[in-house]
Amino acid sequence: MPGNLKHYRIYTFLHKNPYKLSREYRSLEILHKFCFYTLGPLLLILQSCMGHVSVFCFYSVIRYWNKFDDTTLICMLSWGTICYITWSVGLEIGGRFYEVSRTAIKSWKGSPVENPAKKRFLNKFRKSCLPLKMGAEGYFTIKRLSILKFSSGIAKATLRALLTIERE
Repeated sequence: MPGNLKHYRIYTFLHKNPYKLSREYRSLEILHKFCFYTLGPLLLILQSCMGHVSVFCFYSVIRYWNKFDDTTLICMLSWGTICYITWSVGLEIGGRFYEVSRTAIKSWKGSPVENPAKKRFLNKFRKSCLPLKMGAEGYFTIKRLSILKFSSGIAKATLRALLTIERE
């Protein structure tokens, strides 16, 4: 096994025959592509909505903390926090999904195949595989850094709104 890669168990019939592995993985890729053809744009819309709600709630709490009553203040703060935490958990799950997919593909490199032709086929197949990722391909894909980008975007947008919108 090269490097420090985790060993992922390949079922014995896939382990002994890379042709079956390639067919199964390509089937999974096609299924994944069809699922995220419809879910990808929805994730993009959800990202936008969660971000806007969080920024609006945090901006309102910071700007009008002395004008809101306690109930409104608590509601706005809890809505913003719930949206932020919920979407952060979703981004973390998507990032881990991408990372596990990438690690699984890398783990095929150390797969012991006796036949040189099958080994060559497995190496070519492994190099042709892209890791599975959530999101709208080409527009928005969730990776491990997505949660950091979302968090910094919320902080920047809230501070920019506070600096640019005039006080009454």
